[in-house]
Order: sequence, then C-alpha cells, then structure tokens
Amino acid sequence: MIKAPFNFVPLSDKVYFPDWADKISHDVPFEDGLSGTIELKITAQTPIFVRNGHTKEDAEAKNDKYKSFSKSPDGRYFIPATSIKGAIRSVMEIMSFGKLSQVEDSSFGLRDLNNSSYRNNMRNICCGWLQQTDNGYELFDWGEPGRISVEAMDKKFKTRLAEFVKGNNFKDEENKTAKYKYILSNAKDGLKSAFFVKDQELQEAKLKKNKIEPRKFYKFGEQNGKEGILVFTGQPSQRKQVFDKRTKKQKWTGKYYEFVFLKPDKEKSFVLSDSQINAFKTIHAESPDYKEFWAKKLLHGERIPVFFKKNGDKIHSIGLAYMYKYPFEKSVLDAIPQEHKKEDLDLCECVFGYTKKDNALRGRVHFGHAFSVGLQTPMTEKVFVSATPHPSYYPLYVKDGRDWNNASRISGRKRYPTREQDNYNNEGTGNMEQKAAMLNKGAIFKERILFHNLKPIELGCLLSAITFHGDNNCFHNLGFGKAFGFGKVKISDLKLNLGEGTPNDYMLQFEKGMGAFLKNERSERNNNHFAALSSLGSEENRWLGSMQLKELFAMAAGIKNDENTRFSYLKMSTTPNENEFKIVKDNREHLEVFTRIVNREYNVRSINDLEPISPQEKEEKTPEKVVVFETPATLQLGDVVLAKCVKPKFVEIEGCNYEIQLVVPKGNDPKDFVGKTLRVEIAQISKLGKICQVKKTE
Repeated sequence: MIKAPFNFVPLSDKVYFPDWADKISHDVPFEDGLSGTIELKITAQTPIFVRNGHTKEDAEAKNDKYKSFSKSPDGRYFIPATSIKGAIRSVMEIMSFGKLSQVEDSSFGLRDLNNSSYRNNMRNICCGWLQQTDNGYELFDWGEPGRISVEAMDKKFKTRLAEFVKGNNFKDEENKTAKYKYILSNAKDGLKSAFFVKDQELQEAKLKKNKIEPRKFYKFGEQNGKEGILVFTGQPSQRKQVFDKRTKKQKWTGKYYEFVFLKPDKEKSFVLSDSQINAFKTIHAESPDYKEFWAKKLLHGERIPVFFKKNGDKIHSIGLAYMYKYPFEKSVLDAIPQEHKKEDLDLCECVFGYTKKDNALRGRVHFGHAFSVGLQTPMTEKVFVSATPHPSYYPLYVKDGRDWNNASRISGRKRYPTREQDNYNNEGTGNMEQKAAMLNKGAIFKERILFHNLKPIELGCLLSAITFHGDNNCFHNLGFGKAFGFGKVKISDLKLNLGEGTPNDYMLQFEKGMGAFLKNERSERNNNHFAALSSLGSEENRWLGSMQLKELFAMAAGIKNDENTRFSYLKMSTTPNENEFKIVKDNREHLEVFTRIVNREYNVRSINDLEPISPQEKEEKTPEKVVVFETPATLQLGDVVLAKCVKPKFVEIEGCNYEIQLVVPKGNDPKDFVGKTLRVEIAQISKLGKICQVKKTE
C-alpha cells in the first residue's frame, strides 16, 4: 500500500572530513592545486521546466513570468547556474559521505482525534497570550478558556457567523482560517472585548453529553460580568446535520462555538525556552493563519492568542487551536547521526564554500548558466497539481516507520527516481496549482564550470558527481515536476580543460580516497539487504558497495514504465477506508529503500572497469596492444556480417574474451573486408559480453 514518487538515500554513520580543510586559501594555492574549466552538454530526456525566480505577486497572478522557462533578455532559454549547482552538490554530498546540509531543526506535531493517546494528552488545556518582549518570548496565563456560540455573537454584533459556518462548503482554504472570521466579525485589526457571564442552562445541557471533560460555556453579560476577549480559531468543516447510525437520529457536526479568554485577577507569565518557541514556529510554519496573520503581529510585539498545556508549573507546549498539534518528543536533529552535526568541514563545504554566523569561505567552483542550443519552442502550457506529504508524516520520513516520539533516524536524503518517460496523472495531496510552459524532450544546453585550486581528489569528486562516476546509465533531475518524471537530463560530451590528466584519472583518485576512508569501517548494508559483497576486502569496494552509492545510482538509473504505479502519491480521502494515509498508519507500514521496492540491486562499477567517458580522451588514447587474427572470425559492422564461421573466434586480452566489431574508415566498403586477414589495434575495451570497437590498420 505505502508508496511515494520519491525515496531516500540512507544516512551514513561516518562523515568524511578532509584533513586539509583548515589550509584552504584563495591566495596561497595548494602544491597540487588544479585550476581549469569543465565543459559539458545537458540534454533533456523528458520535458523540462526551470524558473529563474519569481515574486510572490507573480505566483499569485500566475503571469507569463511565472509560467515561462528561464529566459535571458535576448530571448535565449537557460538553466540557472544555481539549479545545476544544487543538483550536482546534492549528488556530491552523498558520494563523498558528507554531512546532511540544509537541514533545520524542525519539530512536528500530531493532531489525530481518533488517537486515544492524543486525546488524553489534550486534556486540561489552558489559554493565554504569547508576546515577544525584552525578556524573550513570554506566555501570559489566562487560565481555562470558555465557549460561546456564533449565534450569540451574531445577536450581539449583528454579524452573520452562524450563516457562514452552516452555509459555506469550505472548498476555499481561506474560508477555513481564523483570519477570515475576524474579517466577518469586523475585528480585522483587533480582538473584540466584552463582559461575560456563565450560561448555566447550556452548561447543564452539555454536561449530560460530556462528563469526562466538561467545558465552560458563557453568554454576553452587562458591566457586572467578567471581562474577556473573544478569540476565533479555524473552521475545518461545515456545521451540518448528519444521520447517526448508533442513535438512529440526526445530529449536528462541525464547529459551532468560539472561545472566550477571561481576564484573570492577576496575570502570571512564563518565559519560553528556545526549543519551545522553535517547536511552536516550525509546527505552525505552514499554517495560513500563522504565516499571514499571527506571525506578523508577533513580530511587531503584539500579543497573539494561544492555547497551551502545563506539566505542573512548567509549560509543555503551545498551539493556535484548542486541539492543537501536540509536539512529538524528538525533532529532526535528534534523529540525525552525531557526525552530521559537527562543525568540521566536509568535502562539499571545502569545495563549494559556506556561510555561517561567525565566518564564511568562498567556493572554489563556479557554475555558469547553461544556455540552450538552437531554436527551442515551448510546449503548450500545462497545469499541474503539485504537492508532497509533510515531513511530519512519519511512515515516509522516519526510518522503519516509527513515529517522531521514537525516531532513531530519519529516512535519509530525499531523491526522486528518474523515469523512462514523464507520467503526470494529476495526483497530489494538496491544491497547489502550478502552470508551466515546458521545453520539449531533446532540448540541449551547454554548460561551463570554472574551478580554482582544487586538490586532485576534490576535482575527482566533482567529476564523479557530474557523471555518476562515469556511469552512462544514470541521469540527473532538474527543475519542476521530478515526481512525474519531468526534468530528467543526460550530461555528456564532458571536456576537461586542464592540460594534464583525464577525468578518469581524477575520479579514480577520488574512488581510492573514499575506499581508504572506509577501509576500517564495517559494511553499512542494512538487514542483509541483498547478498553480501564478495570482495569487501578491497578499499574501493567498501565505497562502491556501500548502501549509499547503490541507492543513489539505482534511483538515478530510474524506474521502468510498468513500475510507475508503485511510485505515486498516496491518496487522501474523507472516507476512512479510502484514505491511504490513514490506512498506512493503521497498518504501521513504512517506506522501504528503493532497491527493495524494485527488487534489483545496482552494481556501482570502478573507474578501472569503465570506458573513457570523454570523446576527447578516446581520440587521444594511444593503443597499447596490436591484435592479429585471421578469418574465419565473426566480424560485423552493425547488422552487416563481414565474416562468419561455425565457432566464432574471439580475441583474448589479459585473460578475458572480447567480441570484435570492426570500425571501417570513411570511404571504405565493408564488403571489401570480407574473407581477408586483418590486422587491428584495440581502441576501446569494455567488459565481457559487450562489443569492443577496433580500428583497421592494414
């Protein structure tokens, strides 16, 4: 049942911290420092769309700038340098066993009315006011909140709130917010204060229905009443009557009562800790009410209404609703290995630089915009619904599917597997509409990368991240729509302008360096996932055989067309037995690693086993062997058989057999070579079972 269009590369316990990190300088080069450029071609394998930034107003208006592919003032399409750098760096962090960067210490909360543990935790909720003061963030305790009906407010203030909660279908997200109620009640710029008295009649009626946790109900009174302030919270659904199968009667469902914060005789305050206020902010980060309403007031020193729970005389947690999201005990950083939290520089930080509170380091690699080649015509504008489950959904984001209270480790670095072709089916978990005028499959871009004073192993790491360590079966993802297979690109025609060494030379140094780093580490393969490596004794194989590389490369190689349904979003539904999010939680499922889902392992090969990746390198390579063979041997050029015998003859090179394919010089007829004795030289060698190209010399 559980599925997602993304997966994760597991985090390693060990992080590689270069021992030259404190010696990096832009003024004093390394003795073995290298400077030069890398040129390459980027070809879209599926339709692609990349924006070059936009304003909030552009996004809201969904205007031409928002919908257009990045374009220069002279009309040329381009992929922004930041997009390419981000894609390469994310791969480089994994391959170099780097720290998990760009991670915030987010906290998540649970709000599940069907969860008995949650309901028990949400007893004895208090109300009060949160304010940023000279002491920090202070919480002012106003005791237990009261309730008042929207009908009572309509009579008092001549509003139409009852009509709103009963008649609105709440398809518009804005209508669900507390802010919208403040607007309807003419209290947009301030909270309404009044005097209140207990509504004894309503109190007794409600007590018959709920004796476990009785609530206090109020009505408007005169000056002899208790002073208080009306507080609105969101309206998740319509107030309506439904048939109760248990009682065989109609009953009301949906929120109908708002809150009364009664002013205490003496106000008590609490100064919140950094972790408490951080949890409050991160849990409500995506809340429209917090983002568009309360956060702005809090920033300007105003008080905002909150609900909170106390443990004795201490504040446990706070929220914006009475049944707020109860924070899990652990945050994201609590579920990350200690090595990833160190301040030491990893290899990516050494190469790309960093900016911290106290200091910064300028990067030594600079990406340019990749401009399109030839005339590109955008596809017809497409409209997408794009959303993704929030990280609080632990069956996907926590390893082994444990909730955030028991999380020992996050699932890892999130990545979208490439697809054979785009597969958009209008799925998603939200109503976030996107419009895009994509460029077609086959669009070509040229990129140039400048590097300065890189050590050989650093250059090797950069080249390995660009080319997936020379693996032609792997692809990068760029831009929008990765979940649906858009933005799959192939990087090719790599040209290293350095004057010494080939790309393979430097990638091999990186491979050996990472092998040495992991030499004394145990294999991090999880739960005997697939067969154990047969040669873990070698330094290279400890890195090449690591779970991190295998999952990364397997996702870069991608999923097949008949596997698409296993990599789609879970479906949300108000019907419990159709709500896949709920079913997955109830079944305690968790997301397996990618290679388990597709049931195939990926073999990451050593540079020693690969063919040269650069055309330039192929042309300049000097043949080391001359092989002489006589017919009858199987020689063919494409589908043209040049010579044949019952027992095909193979060439043996260093103990391995290779089939021969003849590369005929231009202007020659293949038939001229049939039945003749040929003397050839090896120009390119590949593994057994693949064809080895040869050139005729006489």
